[in-house]
Amino acid sequence: MFPNPPQIPNNAPPSQKCRKRVSHPSVPEANLGRKVAEPRKNVIHLQNYNNKFKKSTPRGQVALREIKKYQHKTDLLLPKLPFQRLVREIATDYKQDIRFQSAALLALQEATEMYIVDLFQRTNLAAIHAKRVTIMVRDMDLVQTLGEKRYESRYNPS
Repeated sequence: MFPNPPQIPNNAPPSQKCRKRVSHPSVPEANLGRKVAEPRKNVIHLQNYNNKFKKSTPRGQVALREIKKYQHKTDLLLPKLPFQRLVREIATDYKQDIRFQSAALLALQEATEMYIVDLFQRTNLAAIHAKRVTIMVRDMDLVQTLGEKRYESRYNPS
């Protein structure tokens, strides 16, 4: 009924070893059940269109979202292990074989984060006073200069 496929020698290249699909002689070669896609003209593909014109969030919305997120969180901002390694590294400069209680490391981290948050809040106020929104190094320098006296008077009763 179907014609026998041609025999392919064993020493033929791999591309020729694949058998070609053989159809019945009464069925034309073009109609083997495959649909041939016709090329479309003047059609913008949806995927390329979406990548080209991606919706962007309004300016500052991501920053506001992060502010709200961090205002609601009560856990620590810095990862515990890197902070502990830093504290131990600094402490070994003063004394070898020093040990810390976990509560002491936690208290150090809480105090450090509170200081950093306070520093950035005051730096932001300095930038706002200079009629800017972006904080700069000079704002932080000013705040640290003013803050030295603030912390000296608070912690040194001399």
